[in-house]
Amino acid sequence: MTQGLYRSTVEDRVHKMASNYGDDTHEAFLRLIFYLVTGFGYDDLEPDDIIDGHGEYQIDALHIDTSRREDYATVTVIQVTFSESLSSTKLIKLHAGLDYLLVQPKSIYSKVSNSALRDKIQEFRDIRSEILPSSIRLQCYYATLGDPSKAAGELPEQVNRIKSDYGDSAGEFNFEVLGPTQI
Repeated sequence: MTQGLYRSTVEDRVHKMASNYGDDTHEAFLRLIFYLVTGFGYDDLEPDDIIDGHGEYQIDALHIDTSRREDYATVTVIQVTFSESLSSTKLIKLHAGLDYLLVQPKSIYSKVSNSALRDKIQEFRDIRSEILPSSIRLQCYYATLGDPSKAAGELPEQVNRIKSDYGDSAGEFNFEVLGPTQI
């Protein structure tokens, strides 16, 4: 019962917010998650932070905040699914997107077909080269209306793979799957 109550509450809030974003529930859900995980306002998610479209490696938003300290950055990566789906395939693609962001050389990531993602990778790399990885907080979220506590099979494996492969990539790394009770 609790899961259904939280899910319907989130759905109601997203549908109400969607009227501010051209009735786009995906964008409204993305902005809600951004607000909840960063503490910034819905509209503080800038258009160039939204990495939607072909070749985005399931990175719906990539926000870089350097406003709090000159020598520190908080990087927020968000993937949202406004459905009850819990997809390990999305996490496999997100892993590849994080690989471009964190590991691949410029000769590789410069060939990413999504120009918005490519530009954000370059922005991140420029900042990382100035302040070093130990001064970066990287927080990644996969938000869905599904219940992460019931995830089985490949999904938990992919969550563990992302945490294992990128846990040491920044001064602080966090990856969470958010369902309605966490939202």
